Amino acid sequence: MRFNNLQDLLAGLLFVAFGAAALWFGQGYAFGSATRMGPGYLPNVLGWLLVGLGSFITLRAFVVGGMPVPRIHLRPQVMIIAALLAFAMTVERLGLLAAAATVVVLSSLASREARPLEIIVIAAVTAAAAVGLFIYLLGQPMQPWTWGF
Repeated sequence: MRFNNLQDLLAGLLFVAFGAAALWFGQGYAFGSATRMGPGYLPNVLGWLLVGLGSFITLRAFVVGGMPVPRIHLRPQVMIIAALLAFAMTVERLGLLAAAATVVVLSSLASREARPLEIIVIAAVTAAAAVGLFIYLLGQPMQPWTWGF
């Protein structure tokens, strides 16, 4: 048995895996009925929908041709994850201003085309906009700047 579309095969298997996980984790909850839904109704229905959709996409991979999967570049993925982790670790210790600037700097390193001056300007503008929006306009209980190691 040979598949013609690796992207559809992998996507379908991913859908089936998420659907099976939803069914597995939701099995301990009461199902209820359509008019009186229990806490297990939504995970169960969505799980079966994901399994069905994933099965269809997986079977489609054996019939319909597709483009090859492009080469995976690890640098962008690693830098985006590093930026998110850095934000989580610095927002309480250094404040929103430094955390937002850190996210911009680290995520911009995912691209080889980013220039240092652009990174600094975008980081400063984004950090100021984040502080203005979240702290002053929305009134979120965050500090714009702290030093709490």
